Amino acid sequence: RHEAEIGRLSAMTGEAFDAGFAALSDEARHLCAIPVHHLDLARNTRLLPLSLVYDAATVAGDNILIKGTVLAGEREGEEQKAEDRERAKNIAKLRVGDVLAGGPQLCVVAYKLDSIWTFLQVPYSSGKVAADINGIWDTAFMTWAEVAESQLGAECEIVPGVEKILQFVRKSALTGHVVWPDQARCDYPGVALWFFNRDYRAYREKRLNKDGVPAKKPSLLAILTTSTDFLSYMRMALDWGGFGNANCRPQKQPYGSLRLGSAPPKGKRVALGVDALEDGDADEAAPSKSSKRKAQRQRKREAERKKRPAGDPKPPADDPKPPKRQPTQGDKPPPHAG
Repeated sequence: RHEAEIGRLSAMTGEAFDAGFAALSDEARHLCAIPVHHLDLARNTRLLPLSLVYDAATVAGDNILIKGTVLAGEREGEEQKAEDRERAKNIAKLRVGDVLAGGPQLCVVAYKLDSIWTFLQVPYSSGKVAADINGIWDTAFMTWAEVAESQLGAECEIVPGVEKILQFVRKSALTGHVVWPDQARCDYPGVALWFFNRDYRAYREKRLNKDGVPAKKPSLLAILTTSTDFLSYMRMALDWGGFGNANCRPQKQPYGSLRLGSAPPKGKRVALGVDALEDGDADEAAPSKSSKRKAQRQRKREAERKKRPAGDPKPPADDPKPPKRQPTQGDKPPPHAG
């Protein structure tokens, strides 16, 4: 159904391609976000226009990022080429709505940040690296907004949403009647982007809401102004962000990753076996095989010790170093070793 439209778009370049890609329907944009495997392309050459549009959309987003950063120079080194390939993969993730993996940390090129959570904590951290990144933090955020809007469409309203975030974090939260603490200011953009990531995934997977209606394409600006989930967060933002007891802060995402001064939790839930079900304690992790063998040897030694009569110096057979036997009367003398 969209073959002719995508075929015409694959022949365009420059500003004509940007305008044509922005005018695509949602279904066609979803198709253009799917990478084409080279084996599939060899079997069916009709997939070539889709592959060309996929690569051209990544280049278009990368060009916006390059123009807004210091990457505008030559990129011919091996390490630079590797960074460009990795950035292209993250832009492809951004095209499917993952604004966390393909977040504004991509636009910080002087340093390599590991996640969006580190990027959001930059204005509230001290140190030379944080000071250097904080000088370009607003510009990097806006550059990312332009890249994201070029990939997801203008109806997502990412540029005006990021403008509202920057105005709140840099000005409104500090000049209002109640000055927001640093933790609450850090939570504000993180919670909004996390809600956008969740809603775009529901829209892409065509989930039904509680009324049985398919999820709509989210807007970052609408989340900041009219979303019931975000407004519920705003009612508790000051308590969770510093004015309340630390125990009242939720431990779930994204609040765990946004805690200032702490790295995002990386622990994974350990898979439980049948043995863990017998104790009735599902919270404890299943013991490893080495710990099981060690416990079995310990129980065997205890059983052997209980069976021996009192005063019997004979050690159990599995002791690593049994005591040396003392010579008794009647033993042959050791041979001369001289």
